Amino acid sequence: MKKGTKTNYNTTLTKLKLFRSNGTLPFNQVNVEFCEKFNVYLSKLGISQNTRSKYFQYLKKAVNEAIKRGLLKTEESPFNKGFKVKYSAPKKKSLSLNELKQIEKTDVHYNSALQRVKDMFLFSCYTGLRFGDLIKLSFENFIEKENEIHIQFVQEKTLRPVKYNLSKIFLGEDNVSKPEKIIRKYFSIYEYARNAPAGTIHFFNDTNQNYNRLLKDIGRIAETALPLQSHVARHTCITILVNEAGIPIQDVQKIAGHAKIETTMGYLKHDEKEVNKSLSIANWNF
Repeated sequence: MKKGTKTNYNTTLTKLKLFRSNGTLPFNQVNVEFCEKFNVYLSKLGISQNTRSKYFQYLKKAVNEAIKRGLLKTEESPFNKGFKVKYSAPKKKSLSLNELKQIEKTDVHYNSALQRVKDMFLFSCYTGLRFGDLIKLSFENFIEKENEIHIQFVQEKTLRPVKYNLSKIFLGEDNVSKPEKIIRKYFSIYEYARNAPAGTIHFFNDTNQNYNRLLKDIGRIAETALPLQSHVARHTCITILVNEAGIPIQDVQKIAGHAKIETTMGYLKHDEKEVNKSLSIANWNF
């Protein structure tokens, strides 16, 4: 079981214990009425609908496990009787191209910590890496072929492998890859440890809390309308690749490491203007 999954189970259990303060909870008492009351209790605590939905997803998994072990009949599960807390996909928050350029132009070289976090954020904006994958990057995640750099890693969240030519993505005005420039900088900084055992040296080692704290400072200096947080970088990358760069959506799916193409399509901003543009250039000679 992944660390994050274990944490989610424990959080759900903690909420159940607070709600059910009089001891144990037999599975045969987890019925529709119980779930409805638990949902109201969570709502009064100020917990959002989406978070409540996740709690019930883990409770459902526990109930299903009880059914497998013969502790509960299938027809007794409240989740087989229609109980559900609907999950609404949150709107993806991403930077505009102008805001991204604002950050690129923001000078923080006078502060080494801010410069490192700026590099981390921009690298994530260019590659779509999640924070958990970003802080694990080291020499073994990059392969140099014919003066080009290829990135390869296994996503911490999904365990899906991701591999592509880093030198071909987010080219600057000089026709050189922006993320390639950043990573070559850190190749130089850590050159002394190039032959260190795998997993001992990481280019962007940091905590999520400290990273987000310094990102807020960079956002204020750059005067971005959207407050900067770690996940904004990934959303920015995928949004730009899907809507601005003209990369086929199935290729963006591979770069993002999405298991389902529907997830990638959730970033698509396709209005009537775009539809009409496609119709005007369509080939009707068939």
